[in-house]
Amino acid sequence: MHSKVIRWFTDSAGALLLALAMAMFIGNTDGSMWVPPHDPLLVISMPVVFWIVGALELAVGLVCLFGKRAWLKTTLTLWLAVTFLAYEFGLFWAAGPRSFAGYMGNLASAFHVTPGTAFWILTMAFVYLLSGSVVSLLWPCVHSPRFNSEAHKPRE
Repeated sequence: MHSKVIRWFTDSAGALLLALAMAMFIGNTDGSMWVPPHDPLLVISMPVVFWIVGALELAVGLVCLFGKRAWLKTTLTLWLAVTFLAYEFGLFWAAGPRSFAGYMGNLASAFHVTPGTAFWILTMAFVYLLSGSVVSLLWPCVHSPRFNSEAHKPRE
């Protein structure tokens, strides 16, 4: 049972990551220049950041869809989600209280949504990836016979 749940998550994470990667690539080729010229944290242009993020999402998405080891798939997904979260906190620290949404201009423009909407879609996607990968990594531990032994059951 638990392997089906983990398989379902890794397959859905792979599909989601491929969609996010394509969105990053489309956002880069849109042509409108709403995005600030340089990322304040990495000090490189935002299109380069989008290409890097898109390539990472593409690579992890392909591993999730075609990889054999569930542990590797969920670990890579967790790594990517935690990296995005750390980047978001770092951007807040480096740029101050300005919204991360301001850096989503090309992505938002390509899909005819506001930068704030693009930001929240990306955030919700990464919250799903983060929570799903944590649950998938902990699921086998929690459902192992050793964890559920008599020593761990409450006394009546």
